[in-house]
Amino acid sequence: MVRDWSVSHSLDGFKVRLFEVPRTARWLTSLVYFFDRITNCQLCGAKSPELFWKIPLGRPRRDDEGFLENSLAGGMYGLFNRAVAYEWRREVVRLEFPVSDEVGRDLWGEDALGLFEDEEE
Repeated sequence: MVRDWSVSHSLDGFKVRLFEVPRTARWLTSLVYFFDRITNCQLCGAKSPELFWKIPLGRPRRDDEGFLENSLAGGMYGLFNRAVAYEWRREVVRLEFPVSDEVGRDLWGEDALGLFEDEEE
């Protein structure tokens, strides 16, 4: 088991979670993120070329607006999310507790600077 922690923010404020996940789940998540980084975010579909959204996987299925429902990029996006969710579904929360806004922002890091500007005004 791998022990880890995370910080989250919701309407209730900041919370710190201490949890454990199986090593195999962490390894799979790390592997998927590695492949996503070396393919320049094409695995998750974020930066997939336009062509990938037009290649059907199997018989083409289109929604009411004419968009392809079973595209190659959509399939890669689904596979990416299932692989990442594998770890999330297997995590066991050992402890969760609220922290003050000041501590939460310090733990969250520099990314929090733009997220919480509305609350300070």
